[in-house]
Amino acid sequence: LLVKNFAAFSRKDDKAAEYYLALAKKYYTATSEINIERLFKIEKEVKKQLRELKNEVADREAIKIEISFTNVGAIVSLVSSFFLITGYLYNNFLLGHFGFEVSKYFSLSDYLASSIDGVRYSASGAIIGILFYFIGMHSASRKTYAQIDIERKRSDYAPYLMLLGTIVLTLKAYWDDTEHFYYFVYMSMLLIALIVSPWISRRYFKDPVIAAISIVFVINFAGHMYQSIGREIYRLEHYSVEELCRYDILFKSSLPIDGSRVVLIAANSNYLFLLDENREPHVIPRDYIHHVMLHRKPKKLSESAP
Repeated sequence: LLVKNFAAFSRKDDKAAEYYLALAKKYYTATSEINIERLFKIEKEVKKQLRELKNEVADREAIKIEISFTNVGAIVSLVSSFFLITGYLYNNFLLGHFGFEVSKYFSLSDYLASSIDGVRYSASGAIIGILFYFIGMHSASRKTYAQIDIERKRSDYAPYLMLLGTIVLTLKAYWDDTEHFYYFVYMSMLLIALIVSPWISRRYFKDPVIAAISIVFVINFAGHMYQSIGREIYRLEHYSVEELCRYDILFKSSLPIDGSRVVLIAANSNYLFLLDENREPHVIPRDYIHHVMLHRKPKKLSESAP
């Protein structure tokens, strides 16, 4: 009756408004009209109560993290396997690009030592895979079947638009020949992994959670490594020796190489892999090295003492 009174008052129908108010007072004499301020206050309180109730129900039904030896073992095995081959992949692609035959100079222990430096690829893949998939699953599990059905019918184009934008930036970076190209390739691969992994895991795997995490992990691992190797190759090919030189190398015997004008790409227990000013590759045994020291770049005139 009070709502009808408010509606009539809004239509400026004073007679109807008075009529509904009089009927309402028959049920509760102390009642008063609903004005705009009171209506907004009631609406705010009701929305707050509904939100709290919905969150309580959603949290009760939401997926919780279930830690089991089976799931943890599967993830650890996957991460460990890729960790062990990180050193081989990184050195094979980076050094192989400049003509070094990695298999002739690296032993198994050298590959394992190199894998320690590349642990970030395995770690980032595992963390991103677990984090993004759990957030997505947890968020979806808090929704009702009606919400999920509505969202399924109402296609969400946001991820695809993000992917399209990233691909456009990737093509532009490739056309402009910048090292940002590798970063955008990595982002495109990661977005593709996050888009396709739920569909593939639900359709083809018995345990979709582990499958989705594995898919995201593998694609992120490959994308992250591709970005790092690609940017390093770009820098070695396009930057000047002055910008790249980090070490001064003094050789024991006279070699036709200026140790202050070379770039150290990689090293293992027996060899150093260098590029000279002309980007020619050199493999130098450690026995030929007297010492290696940090390269001191010449100070600018403004930085020199008066």
